[in-house]
Amino acid sequence: MKRRQLVMIVQQIRNLRDVKNTKLSYNLLKNLNLIGPVMQPVEVVQAKIEQLNNKELQEYDTRRVDLCHEHAKLDDDGKPIIIKKDGVERFDMEDKEAFNEAIEKLREEYSEVFLKKEELQSQLIELLNEDVEIKLHKVSADCLPKDLNLEELERIKDLLEL
Repeated sequence: MKRRQLVMIVQQIRNLRDVKNTKLSYNLLKNLNLIGPVMQPVEVVQAKIEQLNNKELQEYDTRRVDLCHEHAKLDDDGKPIIIKKDGVERFDMEDKEAFNEAIEKLREEYSEVFLKKEELQSQLIELLNEDVEIKLHKVSADCLPKDLNLEELERIKDLLEL
């Protein structure tokens, strides 16, 4: 089974967290405990990506927006003019060439961060596509509450003893 499939199974289990049935909840918890260690490498890489997003890339984005404000045409109130085209909002630039040079310089300054993020994303994809050995605990029909509808059963079909 690929780790990517386990991500879906965990989501399916979490979608049933409000079901009031001790036997089912116990069986689902058993599976979460089996899946946890297998997904640990994915969580480590995701945390590193999140850290980049929260720190360096947020700093980059703040500086990028500052450059946009700096190079934008201003209205009578001194606020940047924003134009909307095809549902996309953009700053109307005073000197597009100077702005593009400034943005390119900023991108170069953060090139290592972008490279690091690409590497981490590649690692994440590789981990998610990796085959892993795991024997999930199958849930028998007698553990299921009587009021589960078809949609709820479909969510956990990978865990059901059929």
